[in-house]
Amino acid sequence: MRKNLVEMLDELNLNKKISIDFCSELFENKDELIHTTLDIPYSVFIKNKNYTGFGPKILGNEILKSYFEKYFYKEVKKLPNTFIIPLGKAFEEVLGLMISKKLIKKEQCLLGFPHLLDANGHRKIQFKDNKENLINIVNE
Repeated sequence: MRKNLVEMLDELNLNKKISIDFCSELFENKDELIHTTLDIPYSVFIKNKNYTGFGPKILGNEILKSYFEKYFYKEVKKLPNTFIIPLGKAFEEVLGLMISKKLIKKEQCLLGFPHLLDANGHRKIQFKDNKENLINIVNE
């Protein structure tokens, strides 16, 4: 996943925006510059299966929503100048809510970024379709 993420961030020229040489540095000594999110801080199972972010939706389930309010909201408040990369549509919805509540700024969220798992066969297409918008976010 990390390799896919670094390649995509390199294509967006994020390194130039945040004044680093290579996006791979974000996983070395510059990790405070981005926050990637794709999970809840605890294992979640729905009907004895690993939770995938859907069925139920995070914002439609009080327990799941409370995890984000209790943990993720506090974590993000500590990172006001960090790019937040939602790894999947389910977490993008959470960021949308946070933006509407003015808990985070829209321009710090790379909305439209694909989930990076190799099992997501659409990630390259989704990235290509959203690349121009993602570049605009990076350059704001």
